[in-house]
Amino acid sequence: MNTPPGFKKDDATKDGEGQLILLKQPSYQGAQAPKAKLDWQARLKSWKQMQTSKGAIRSLSERKNEIWDSGITSILALLQAPIEARDIQKQVETRAIEACRRAAGLKLLRDLILLDMPTPQFLDVAAWFCSALR
Repeated sequence: MNTPPGFKKDDATKDGEGQLILLKQPSYQGAQAPKAKLDWQARLKSWKQMQTSKGAIRSLSERKNEIWDSGITSILALLQAPIEARDIQKQVETRAIEACRRAAGLKLLRDLILLDMPTPQFLDVAAWFCSALR
């Protein structure tokens, strides 16, 4: 295929001739290059404002107010509820018994760990103990 001479273009890079554009870093005479300024603080502030408007983030004062309001409501509800000394004593006794059970179970586990017994036997005793707790 013959290309007409008017359409033929020589590749200037083959001969090392031609106008090639060389990219150079800008030279700063006596001054340092300006640092890229990232506006991360403004972006963070706008993100926080957007999250707050969505309700995903609550301000600390809003959270404190919610806790205060719920505390006041709870106290008022307790003051209006009939309370008997017998109910309070029963709850205290129940909690004390549960605490004693937990302490005894932890002491038993500690004693099992300190014993020198074969691993399969230890696992059997630990499995029995766990099933007994249920």
